[in-house]
Amino acid sequence: MRKLLSLLIFALVYLLDKTFRYQYAGLENLKALPKNKPTMLAVWHHVLVMGILAQKEKSFAVMVSRSRDADPVAFVCKRYGHRVIRGSSRKGNRDKGGASALIKLVKQLELGQSIALTVDGPTGPARQVKEGIIRLAKQCNLAITPYAPMFKSYWQFNSWDQFRLPKPFTKAMIYYGEPVDVSELTLEEAVKVLGEAINQAEKEAEALLAL
Repeated sequence: MRKLLSLLIFALVYLLDKTFRYQYAGLENLKALPKNKPTMLAVWHHVLVMGILAQKEKSFAVMVSRSRDADPVAFVCKRYGHRVIRGSSRKGNRDKGGASALIKLVKQLELGQSIALTVDGPTGPARQVKEGIIRLAKQCNLAITPYAPMFKSYWQFNSWDQFRLPKPFTKAMIYYGEPVDVSELTLEEAVKVLGEAINQAEKEAEALLAL
């Protein structure tokens, strides 16, 4: 039953994707990154679907919750060519696979595999960066690129993150912000700076959509 649900969701997403009009901006920020190193993209959870669909030309390693409810997300990511690592952040004293997932992500980065993470997921709080991506960036000596895949028209759900599903035939603006170097920042400083950078990237994308 769950596999059938994943197939149905993938079919819906695939059909929607065929109707979108994509535009990309901030590509100079990607080009400024070292060519011999993997890319780290940081995006908010509320635009998860947009984030997956906008990255069809390149494979990314992504972390998806071990929850069965997240199976359709993992299925869609795999069908779009991304490498899925299951795990999520600690809840209280309970490790939900996040520690082992981060180790696997480090290995992927060391192999040259780029990664993309919803840095406030899978359960929030919304728009608050969790420390995992900061630790990864510091350990692997990589900058983090704020990623803002925004759509002009969408349905918004009453979920913890105000999740958005783009409407058919809408215009999409995929914006890459200026990479954030966290190497000299404390964890607390880096969390704040990265969160502000993602928010700014979303504002830039929305301004371009309005033109």
